[in-house]
Amino acid sequence: MKKILHLFIIGFLVFSCSKDETEDNSDFDVSSDYYFVATIDDNTIVFQHGIDGYYNGTTSGFTTTPSGYQEDYGTVFMNGFTTANSAGIFFSKTFSEPGNCSDMV
Repeated sequence: MKKILHLFIIGFLVFSCSKDETEDNSDFDVSSDYYFVATIDDNTIVFQHGIDGYYNGTTSGFTTTPSGYQEDYGTVFMNGFTTANSAGIFFSKTFSEPGNCSDMV
């Protein structure tokens, strides 16, 4: 009787599990390896490297702050050299002494 109960419980668990939902990307078509997608005021914007004049590049920086040394790394999507309709993602970290790339992880 225990075996039947165990089989029933295992079968119930297996068949009651559902597949995780995946993100629906039907609102936009991505054809570039590097892209930025955001929804702002219910409007989806898509910036893709090499499409419609948009290109992306990396950024980095270093500055001193009252609490130490700040290192910045990121990526930016721009259309030409204008800042209109551009997007960027930046990571900043403050260190008590000068850091290096491996410290950012």
